[in-house]
Amino acid sequence: VMNSDETDAQLPPGKGRTALVIDDNESALDLMRRWLTRLDYSVVTAHDGEQGIVEASKHSFDLIILDVLMPGRSGYDVLAQLRKDEHTADTPIILVTVEDDRARGLNAGATEYVRKPIVEDQLRQLLEVYQTPARGDVLVIEDDDDAAELVIRCASQVGFAARRAADGAEGMKMAHERHPSAIVLDLAMPRFDGFSV
Repeated sequence: VMNSDETDAQLPPGKGRTALVIDDNESALDLMRRWLTRLDYSVVTAHDGEQGIVEASKHSFDLIILDVLMPGRSGYDVLAQLRKDEHTADTPIILVTVEDDRARGLNAGATEYVRKPIVEDQLRQLLEVYQTPARGDVLVIEDDDDAAELVIRCASQVGFAARRAADGAEGMKMAHERHPSAIVLDLAMPRFDGFSV
């Protein structure tokens, strides 16, 4: 378990899973550190968004847990910068906040959005998704660019290969050319809708 002012060498290279927790509340950092350690994560903490961005650029983390409401740069600002950086673009990022706006969090690029107060069992169940390697090909049939991008990003972050069809007819063609392991299908599409597919 590490604080962010400790050196890079203290993060065991290639040993176990690693998590970065960014939160301005010391009690929240301490709680997440203890829970994640029990789940066999090596943990680095950052007390604000700027420090979190620096830490994220120094290591390859398996997971980032990010508080939304922080002084200075908000969690949404930090999230936007992490998603622009190719080093962290595909890292699972879990937003933790008292706000109740899941759609905003997911649209902003979060992998998951969790409301405070979070309990240890909830965190454990959430992290099981990212600890189990996923294999297979997911075909996303969705005419809305933002919705398709969100599903593809989430599928990719847990290990699936993902491809997209912009409408039902294209989806049928792609499914016949290469059979997917799963299909995520929008029902309300123009022309050839999900029910027809």
